[in-house]
Amino acid sequence: MTRVLVVHRGGASFARRDGRILSAPDVDVHLVDVRRPSAVLRSAREAWRADAVLSWFVSVHTVVPLVVARLRGRPIVIIPGGYEVADAPEIPYGWRGSWWRRRAVALLLRNARQVLAVSPAIAECIEATAPGVHPTLVPNAIETPRDPGSPAGARGFDVATSIISVDEPTRRLKGIDLFVGAARRLPGRRFLVVGDLDWPDLPPNVRVTGLLDPDAAECALGDARVYVQLSRGSEAFGSALLEAMARGATPVVTDVGGLPWVVGDVGRVVPPDDVDAIVGAIESALADPRPDASTERALTEFSTARRRDGLREALELV
Repeated sequence: MTRVLVVHRGGASFARRDGRILSAPDVDVHLVDVRRPSAVLRSAREAWRADAVLSWFVSVHTVVPLVVARLRGRPIVIIPGGYEVADAPEIPYGWRGSWWRRRAVALLLRNARQVLAVSPAIAECIEATAPGVHPTLVPNAIETPRDPGSPAGARGFDVATSIISVDEPTRRLKGIDLFVGAARRLPGRRFLVVGDLDWPDLPPNVRVTGLLDPDAAECALGDARVYVQLSRGSEAFGSALLEAMARGATPVVTDVGGLPWVVGDVGRVVPPDDVDAIVGAIESALADPRPDASTERALTEFSTARRRDGLREALELV
């Protein structure tokens, strides 16, 4: 039995999904969330016992498992998040603009056995942060939804978006003001925000679900015909976008980071900060939805089988 440690800090949904994808009769997966000081010791103990280590995101929590894995001669694989390798000071977003953070991240990446990128866009950011590191593309995956959502014609909302953090930089990054602006321009359409949002003078056609657990949030995305992601800055992949596509929502995204790559030819891509283009794309997607094509692209191009193969190869489990 091969023992794999998946360590992360605040990336529970990503880590749990990869744990499920990797789990097999011959693979025993252990997850450690290093958000409490006591968990650091546990990560060291689990790394010592592991045959391979996978670190989701790259920060202080990566140091101890990396050192232990190298001492033991075990492979350690790092999957950077967008924030660690982005440089978007206008939002503000990213560590690459900080000379010491950039060097710290580059040092950790160069000491990994392998670095994985979830999209071509973040691969470019990784190479800019740590020259000489050439990441392997292993896209994020979507599991087949247990609840695929209602038929397109029976859904309760026309347009949805999602947000996790309520701080102002995240709201600006995700273009929530653009979403609200589009809702004002389309008063006859029903808009849904999946997540927590405190917004002054919210239009009456916008409903906010409040904070939901990950499974409930994914299900809520299945109640909208169109999903929009109006990000302004660096966007490594767009997991909520993929979850909505898997449930048949036609995507409308800004031309930022990995979003257009995820959408492919099944949705609409608009310039960031262009409300006229956003409104036009929403109306076009509602008039000509592509629920079947969205679902097929999500479950085929971003399958768990493809990710499992990539993770197993990187962790030297094959």
